[in-house]
Amino acid sequence: MTRRAVEGASEGRKGVLDGPKPSLIVDLTAGTARIAPPRRVRGAPSPKDEAVKRVTVEMKDAGNVSIGCLEEEDVDDATNLVMDLFFKVRPQDFLAKNRLKFEQAQRVRAGLMEGVKNAEDRILLAAKVGNVLVGISEVSLPYGKRYGAEKLQPRAPKDKAYLSDVAVSPTQRGRGIGKQLVLAAERAMANMGETVIYSENFVTASPKY
Repeated sequence: MTRRAVEGASEGRKGVLDGPKPSLIVDLTAGTARIAPPRRVRGAPSPKDEAVKRVTVEMKDAGNVSIGCLEEEDVDDATNLVMDLFFKVRPQDFLAKNRLKFEQAQRVRAGLMEGVKNAEDRILLAAKVGNVLVGISEVSLPYGKRYGAEKLQPRAPKDKAYLSDVAVSPTQRGRGIGKQLVLAAERAMANMGETVIYSENFVTASPKY
């Protein structure tokens, strides 16, 4: 190696060392290590915010639907939609139905609010007709938590994105809103550099759009 090459290599190393120090996330069980995502500067937009671009789509019945990130003002409506579509009670718990539904709604609302305000490992999408929420979907980012998918087999790889809970209001089904939520999720993942996204299929999930 010539002296010029050595000096260049030294300068290159200095540039790396002077920059942000990467952190490693080590999984001892799997025997793997990966570079942790950089911490977001307070007040700066997160990668997921930049990945989701709000779009307005003209539907096949000539109406329009707006697709974008779920916002705080829509969390209550999203909670009601999730509960209406997914809450079920066992026959033996029928007398406690109202209490169980209330408790579950509180948990759903807290989870949605956390996803909107703080979570960096998932993206919550909303479909709105005018100012009315008509559909939602959730994308868990690679290595993120996968709510509701813990017991599904086979499991999607941890290092891939996972699409779950695509749900559309019964009065709005058949318009293609569920499809637009899926396409929005795909665009967001593509904007974040992901090339694969997994989802539960209809063998284990009844369609909600």
